[in-house]
Amino acid sequence: MRTQKAGKANDETTRQRVVRSAIERFADKGFHGTGIRDLAEAAGLTTSTLYHYMANKDDLLVEIMESAIAPLKRAAEQILETHPDPAVALASIVEHHVWAHASDRLACIVTDTEVRALSGERLDRVMALRDAYEGVWKRAVAAGISAGIFHADAPGVAARALLQMATGVSHWFSPSGSLKLDELCRFYSDGALGFLKARKPDGSALERADLELPAPNHYLG
Repeated sequence: MRTQKAGKANDETTRQRVVRSAIERFADKGFHGTGIRDLAEAAGLTTSTLYHYMANKDDLLVEIMESAIAPLKRAAEQILETHPDPAVALASIVEHHVWAHASDRLACIVTDTEVRALSGERLDRVMALRDAYEGVWKRAVAAGISAGIFHADAPGVAARALLQMATGVSHWFSPSGSLKLDELCRFYSDGALGFLKARKPDGSALERADLELPAPNHYLG
């Protein structure tokens, strides 16, 4: 029994190494620029052994993308369900997105840029998941507008613009930069509230400092 458990644990560890190595190679050389030998070498495996841990390169890419998007979608949905205040919900969704994109930069870069490498059913799956996640952002913005807190002439465009803005952190964030990650999350949520012209009942500007938000990774566990 102990040997079986050890073997399973080793398989899981190797599988994780394959996925992480693929993320690093795809981020560096692009999906089409990365061959099976590249993946095997990066993972410290032979090409024949590599196929024990993956069906093919295309499915591995889809797995990476789904693993990046699905937790964010679940977190955003939980936030909407848990926090009825539209300003709290939207700001928290922004902070969770920024946290994830700064914490796992390479996986998010691959997810953001290599969708062009997909086609057919694989492309449909990833795009459906991306669209569903974007839909949560749109609902959050629409709820704030309906409540008279946010103000935007084109809510769908505003939600997409905020999503793209927050996604960009994966391309430049560094832990050694001027802002720590929690500060960066607050900076972006404050910017999102400003972008949507968030207002208090008295008409004054609503800022991040006025809100009590969960930790920016609270729903990502």
